[in-house]
Parts: sequence; structure tokens; C-alpha cells
Amino acid sequence: MKPDDVPDRLADQPDAAVTRTRRHVLTTLLTLTESQLYAAREGHWERVAKNESRRLELARELFAEPFGVSETGHYQSTLARLAELSTELTRIATDHRSALRSELQTVQRGRQAAAAYSAGELTDR
Repeated sequence: MKPDDVPDRLADQPDAAVTRTRRHVLTTLLTLTESQLYAAREGHWERVAKNESRRLELARELFAEPFGVSETGHYQSTLARLAELSTELTRIATDHRSALRSELQTVQRGRQAAAAYSAGELTDR
């Protein structure tokens, strides 16, 4: 049978090796994302940053080829969980960045006030 003669129902079936690789990548990506989320919740940002490039690499690998219809159904709940974890990780990181920005602004204002005071620019009221 030539490839053109493959029945439509089989045309969407992924190669077994591709499926094994994709399952491994997805499992690894999910585990790494869970680990990063735990680290972020605990405030271990160096661990989050250390693993981010690997997580992005795995995501690129996972989505390098489109999912077939049968794969989409098979992995739907795992992909939804991955999206949920990624969204939460992004939210925590964004909140942390905002808090750091606010803290930095407070420190800068304190330095400015100290510099102004030491220069004799502040007057008693």
C-alpha cells in the first residue's frame, strides 16, 4: 500500500516513537513546571530561573510538531494541567516582580531623602 492509499482514519495516527517521545517530553515538562511552581511559592527564585531555559526548551520540543486529533484527545487533561500550572507560575512571578519594583522604589526614595537631609536641604517645619 502506498502512503497515498492510507485510510483517512489512520492518517492522523502518530508514529509510535513520536508518541513515546512526546509523552516523555510532556511528563518531564509537567514535572519541571510543578517543581518551579513549588519553588516560586517558597520564594526560591534562583531555582525557578535556573530551570526556566530547560522548561522553554521542552515546550518548544513538545509543540514542534502539531498534535494529531487522537493525541489532542489523549493528552487534553495533561495539557490543560500544564497550562494551569504555567499560568499560576506566571502570576506568582509577576506579583513578585511588582513587589520587588515597589521595594526598590521605596529604597530609592529613602536614599534621596537621606541625601537631601545630609546636604541640609530639609528644613524643620
